[in-house]
Amino acid sequence: MSKLLLIDANSLIFRAYYATAYGNMMVSKSGQPTNALFGFTNMIIKALAMIQPTHVLFAFDAKAKTFRHEQYQDYKGTRKELPQELIDQFQLIRDFLDACAFPRYEIEGFEADDIIGSSTRRFDEQSIVILSSDKDLLQLINEQTSVVLMKKGLTETLTLDLDSLFETEGLKPYQVIEMKALMGDSADNIPGVPNVGEKTAKKLIETYQNIDVLYEHIDEIKGKLKENLVNYKDQAYLSKHLATIIHDIPLPFSLQELEYTPNYEEGARFLRLYDMNTLSQSLASLSLEKVSSSKTLQSVSQLASHKCPIVMFNQEVWLVGNDEEMVVIQTLNEELSTFLGSSQDKIFIDIKRAMHEASLFNVEIKTGDDALIIANLIDSSLTSLDKLKDYFQIPMDKKNMIQSDMQCMFEVAKAIDGWKAKLKENELEDVYLDIEKPLTRVLFSMEQLGIKVDENALKDIAQSTAERIEKLEQDIQSITNLPNLNLNSPKQLANYLFDDLKLPANKQRSTNIDVLESLMDKHPIIPLIIDYRKFQKFYSTYALGLQKYVSQSSRIHTEYSQVSTTTGRLSSNNPNLQNISVRNEDTIIIRRVFVPDDDQHVLLAADYSQIELRLLAHLSNETKMIEAFQEGIDIHTKTAMDIYHVDINEVTSAMRRAAKAVNFGIVYGISDFGLSEQLKIDRKEAAQFIQKYHQSFPRITAFMDDVIMSAQVQGYVSTLFKRRRMIHELSSPVYSVREFGKRAAMNAPIQGSAADLIKIAMIRLHQALESRQAKSKLILQVHDELVVHAAKDELEWLKPLMKDIMEHVIELSVPLEVSMSEGESWMEAK
Repeated sequence: MSKLLLIDANSLIFRAYYATAYGNMMVSKSGQPTNALFGFTNMIIKALAMIQPTHVLFAFDAKAKTFRHEQYQDYKGTRKELPQELIDQFQLIRDFLDACAFPRYEIEGFEADDIIGSSTRRFDEQSIVILSSDKDLLQLINEQTSVVLMKKGLTETLTLDLDSLFETEGLKPYQVIEMKALMGDSADNIPGVPNVGEKTAKKLIETYQNIDVLYEHIDEIKGKLKENLVNYKDQAYLSKHLATIIHDIPLPFSLQELEYTPNYEEGARFLRLYDMNTLSQSLASLSLEKVSSSKTLQSVSQLASHKCPIVMFNQEVWLVGNDEEMVVIQTLNEELSTFLGSSQDKIFIDIKRAMHEASLFNVEIKTGDDALIIANLIDSSLTSLDKLKDYFQIPMDKKNMIQSDMQCMFEVAKAIDGWKAKLKENELEDVYLDIEKPLTRVLFSMEQLGIKVDENALKDIAQSTAERIEKLEQDIQSITNLPNLNLNSPKQLANYLFDDLKLPANKQRSTNIDVLESLMDKHPIIPLIIDYRKFQKFYSTYALGLQKYVSQSSRIHTEYSQVSTTTGRLSSNNPNLQNISVRNEDTIIIRRVFVPDDDQHVLLAADYSQIELRLLAHLSNETKMIEAFQEGIDIHTKTAMDIYHVDINEVTSAMRRAAKAVNFGIVYGISDFGLSEQLKIDRKEAAQFIQKYHQSFPRITAFMDDVIMSAQVQGYVSTLFKRRRMIHELSSPVYSVREFGKRAAMNAPIQGSAADLIKIAMIRLHQALESRQAKSKLILQVHDELVVHAAKDELEWLKPLMKDIMEHVIELSVPLEVSMSEGESWMEAK
């Protein structure tokens, strides 16, 4: 049977705060009070480990007043104003629950008790456990429902069911309400009957069972007690009503939505943000109880006598093993630290992540290969740990991710020797040893350093963007006269545009950007909607979105992946900085918030000029293009001259723009339709232009044809450095998939070679700075651009050094060209 755990979050938060608020208040390094978060998390970890639920719900009181306030104005009226330190932690705890992927709900007009009460009735076919420090919830106990009551501090609990409630309290569940009717509840300012305390109330309920029977026999009561009961009868019934938990409010969730599928990793990472490293490990330990292995080593040191061990840090635990045995380690103890820091050969799955975790304990991982990178080099479609598990046909179990991690490690241990042999066989060993392996340490250094953020500037951009969005909403509403139109709902927007305004629609009634741009001149509302979407995306992704990634030291530490793309390009996550391009007018302003640490430094940016076109010229051996680059002629002007057969001074801006579109689009297999849309010209004219391009640059056309043919025969294409991009799509029976495969085949040698080239430049620059013991450090890579946090007193030698390294990574038939600039922000260094 399923087991549903219903958690009275508010009561636990109050207990957590007041149990730890005396003496020294717990605060993080940034000054954020954390004692309530600490106490709450401790209680939750203990409860989850003890109860082992299959479903879970955290119920919160709504911030607004409830129906009880409407019925009794003084309800909870005697409560003191909450300390600001506690108020601040309510949202902190909500954010923690979200990080853990724990379902949480609050419903306006009702309390957490009502959500819990209604859940016990709606999901009454389950075994239900309620966790609270509030005795009011004892009224919900029944055959399926028990209550775990917090008793003392943060650890002592009492579990009550029907039998134990009667044994300990002498009450049946419904009599909990009858007791409150008589004795009231000072915590909630429920009045009850004056001068009726707990003992008197219990004696009356034991005798009469409930207040209805009590008032039927009121003449049996004597003296002042009878007088009070009679005079305050209405108050007793009001108190009973206030104390009764509602069972039938509409619930906005199903049992399936309460399924217990926690993200221990994100939860533990959240706790670390607030300096709770030990507690984060305790949270991760919850998953260990579900991990089992038929063969488990007793000690890491035993692995020293085995063949090359496999290591992974994931789900906040360390896994160490080989193809036969495995050890699971919750914390980085002395034995594991010694092992990780030793010179013994080791195979990691994601070594960079392990390096970051080890560095928190001042442990340096000096040696090790990365099986995930090796696998990706052999098969470029293996772009993540999940893809690797799919490759090994390991079933994904969200409830027990560590078990699937262990299975993956066993398989990697069996496969690694064959993979290494495959590297040599496919001439990929140099790509791994000379590029990817040393690059990992460069990226680790960059991630550790991060980049400073001007938080005030970021907030200013967020505010101005929010104001711009609000103004656009007002302008749009003034046109539509529909105050309830949800601009973020494609369906509602489609109904307005295509039904109300009768604008032309495609079959899908799509409102994507392509459709909206095609309607630009059809109605004045269209440009406003396009701007609204643009600024909404900018706001959510950058202006507001970046704020959650700013660390306590006002830095952003993006994470780079060497395996997430099929072409070899690096990707950036948490947050993604790769999309903040200097060439994108919509996002360039956000570069203003990235700044140097102090006035002794600047940001120095170096950007390859037209690197993909230069590689295309070299790989295709296209004479006209090579000559243009060698002579320093603008390549787009040269292309326009050859296609239109005009002199240089006859090239118009329109000609150059068309030539530029084809130059950059040709390696992506640009079509006549795509070019016509981009240049806003007739499709026939676009087709003629592409045809003229192929006639003017026949070797580029031949190169593209050869690449596709080679991919069809071999199943892959290669970069200048022999990196392979598998092209499985070419064998698809689906035409559109095969066409995509052709475009990927044409693009991969160019984009992949550019990626390899800049990776080599990063390695050489990092090594050069280290050898000089320079204060300047490489901190960012965005496609063809490198950014250095540069000491001003090192610029004189740094700039020529950086330019020389980047321009001489490899000798091509065309020169590589790098433009450089520095500034007080990333935006200035453009």
